[in-house]
Amino acid sequence: MHDVAITRFEEELVADLRDGLRTFVTITPDDFTVHYLSDELSRRYDEASFDAVLDEFRIDPSFLSADGGDYPIGDRRAIIYYHEHAFVLQIPAGGSRSHLISVTPDVGRDLMRFVERCREQLGENEE
Repeated sequence: MHDVAITRFEEELVADLRDGLRTFVTITPDDFTVHYLSDELSRRYDEASFDAVLDEFRIDPSFLSADGGDYPIGDRRAIIYYHEHAFVLQIPAGGSRSHLISVTPDVGRDLMRFVERCREQLGENEE
């Protein structure tokens, strides 16, 4: 994504999500570029600890490939991680780069309800 497009996208995220946006970062296997970091997270993480968090999202580049191959469900568009304090969307950006967008649970409220309902039902079925 071109720098101007990234900046415009960041502005839209901030305007749309306001306090619900936690981070917007582009990561590669060896580096990262922070486009947005909330004040709360800026106070919580230094560069080394933030990099350590990002390491969790540096996954096999083949998994980030948007090419769905011959899968009937089509190309991979994004990976969604559900954490206790955030939803993180990982969007492949070509090669081994990806964009991470972290939002508060309030922003992902409907998705969270769906996931929790599934987890509850699956937990009941496993017992």
